[in-house]
Amino acid sequence: MKYYKIQFTICILISLLPANDGSCISSATHKCLVEELLGKYGPPFTRPVKQYNKTVDVYIFMFLKQIIDLNEHDQLLKIAAVVELHWTDEFLTWNTTEYPEVTALHIPMTNIWRPDIYIWERIQSDDMVKSVPLISPDGNVYWSYQSYITTACKIDARFFPFDIQNCKLTFASWVHERKELDLFIKTNRSVRLFLTNNGVWNLTEIKIKRFNMTYEGFAGEYPEIQVSLILSRRSLFYVLLIIVPCTMLSFINLMVFILPTESGEKVSLGITNFLAMVLVQQLIGESIPPTSDQFPIIISYYFNPMIVIGCLSVMNGVITAYFQQQSPNDVPTWLNKLYTIINPKKHLQEEHRIVKTNDSNQKGLGEQMIMANKPDDDNRGDSNSNTLDVADRASLTGKHVASIINRLLMVVCIIITVLSMIVTAILFIVIRK
Repeated sequence: MKYYKIQFTICILISLLPANDGSCISSATHKCLVEELLGKYGPPFTRPVKQYNKTVDVYIFMFLKQIIDLNEHDQLLKIAAVVELHWTDEFLTWNTTEYPEVTALHIPMTNIWRPDIYIWERIQSDDMVKSVPLISPDGNVYWSYQSYITTACKIDARFFPFDIQNCKLTFASWVHERKELDLFIKTNRSVRLFLTNNGVWNLTEIKIKRFNMTYEGFAGEYPEIQVSLILSRRSLFYVLLIIVPCTMLSFINLMVFILPTESGEKVSLGITNFLAMVLVQQLIGESIPPTSDQFPIIISYYFNPMIVIGCLSVMNGVITAYFQQQSPNDVPTWLNKLYTIINPKKHLQEEHRIVKTNDSNQKGLGEQMIMANKPDDDNRGDSNSNTLDVADRASLTGKHVASIINRLLMVVCIIITVLSMIVTAILFIVIRK
């Protein structure tokens, strides 16, 4: 009897204690829901589907925030972007009637499955913010993160400084094929939503396309999302710094041929212009990538001819200065004969002038000299032949040679300048089309 009284007393005390069934449903808190979902979630590396043959659809989009740098020497593009992913996780659903206060959850990505989406051209990626995804009661996971992305971008420098670059970012799964993970594009967003303009490059166009790729040695198809950033260079700086000075230098080079040799500045002006052209070309070389497959047209067909003109202007100054100091007897015989063939009329005029001068000098000797020289016809013939030899030698002086060379080189430089400008303009127009 005493034993039953003790047992009855214990039962009454237990009944007076607060009821607690040990479950989280009664409290309906976020913590209890997260514990419940993660407790039955399983390994986070398995796809979030209850049937293995079901495909996980992942929607992807990228917001471009800023074009930080386009390194043309290393051919690298660095951007700041926001990447947004959306998929459905069948293991992260809950009943809103049991948890009426919980309309969304935030669970770290380390605890749940995440799609293995990578940028294939990526060299380096630094996440600016370690973001946490937003999960809705029906299992939809919305995950967006900000990142600095450094990718490879092949530079086409043919039209520098009016070039347009096409940098591509390819988003794809590293492991899963299409029947396991499929990629789609969100089309209801604007890529330029958070864009900050760059001082050197202008974002002219953005193209987003989806491809199904097959690779040798791998079965099945692999979906890819390709984002193409079309960047055009802001060319005003390069026009004012490079194009305009070089155009002016090309015309100043022609002034070397007009400058008289007597001024003494013909050679120094040519050397100064030549050094200026070399300096400008060096500045351009620092702005373009060191590649030989896509060499800039403006260097091949414009600046290189300008360097040739600079060399010719220096040569012209040296050669004309040399021949300017030569006496008539120092002019080479072959050059004198060539001048006679090229300009026979002027040669005859020079010869007639010299002979006429000699005849007028002989008239002042008097009648007796004329009579004395009459029987000596052979000697007079020799003197006339000597006079013609002097005329031949004196018909082309060093000054004439310098003038001829100066004019020839000036014509050559004008032809090179005009042709280089015309060819460069045609190539810019034709090849770009």
